[in-house]
Amino acid sequence: MRRSPYHRIPVKVRRRVFGIARALVGIAVLAYILSLLHVEAFQPLGRSRNLLWLATALGCLAANVYVAAWRWQSLLRILGVRERIAPLLRAIYVGAFYNLVLPGQLGGQAIKVMLLGRRSPAMTAIVASVAIDQLIVVVALFGLALVSAAFAPPLAYRAGWLVGFGLVFLASVALLLFSVTPRVQRRLLRRMRRSRFMPDGLRHQTARTWLQLSSYGRHPVALSFAVAQAVLFLLTLAGMAFGLAAAVDIELDFVTIVFVLCLALIAGVAPFTLAGLGTREATFTGVFHLFGVPTATGATFALLWLLLNSLADALGGAMQLWHPRQTGTLERPRPPHRYSGVPPS
Repeated sequence: MRRSPYHRIPVKVRRRVFGIARALVGIAVLAYILSLLHVEAFQPLGRSRNLLWLATALGCLAANVYVAAWRWQSLLRILGVRERIAPLLRAIYVGAFYNLVLPGQLGGQAIKVMLLGRRSPAMTAIVASVAIDQLIVVVALFGLALVSAAFAPPLAYRAGWLVGFGLVFLASVALLLFSVTPRVQRRLLRRMRRSRFMPDGLRHQTARTWLQLSSYGRHPVALSFAVAQAVLFLLTLAGMAFGLAAAVDIELDFVTIVFVLCLALIAGVAPFTLAGLGTREATFTGVFHLFGVPTATGATFALLWLLLNSLADALGGAMQLWHPRQTGTLERPRPPHRYSGVPPS
């Protein structure tokens, strides 16, 4: 059987070419957005009131990272892993930095697992917490998008948005329940153990992670609290977007800003760009234009959004250079006797 020309190329070469192509696409889209900028669109930033709004956006960005670490801490505590919030904050910052240099959105998540789980007996619990964390954020994102589409005042084609977001939201909720239901996980585990197509080591590691996921189903109240933390995480991002919008004189209500933000975050996971570069900025510019915002002003907002997030990513890079090794959680998981969402002092 003859191999196709595509399969004759080594896997590493294909991945490298694909990564370069995605980066070029994102840079090209970003360059087009930058071409829409006008110097006049930055003039509102010189007013003292608008500078206060810009400072508010920075504060919301800092709060956003803290809420993410707090949620991760809560998810770890459900599995009996007790970790201080400082190492979690550092892992999140460094993971955000590596999202810029590693292909795909999962590179930063893998770095978070490596930083916290290095030489850790709680490795499977850490992997499970990162996996369920991503799923919880997806549920919260589409739930918030559904609510914003229902109440955004000037929204056109509202019924279509509600149907689209509603179906994806229900599917994400079903996937979350499927992932944490102990009975379902036991059935999948039995089938996987009988599988002959998976290496023994990988099968054993995957089985242990699945068992950790099913533990979340035994703590529905704590899991619901983590979902609420994910909503708060997105609302801090919405506060950042609202502050930036007010700083450049975009006069839209908070619910409409949330709707635009949800669309941009969803567009940011597009697989044809590097870490969403270009797609978020294009979405911000285009959707703001649909709500009557001048194109140059929308492009200014998109550039400021990129700069503030790049500031947080650069901080993660500095943390990695300053202290490149992180030992991780050295204690074994201990079953929690009573869960509390309040971080330990």
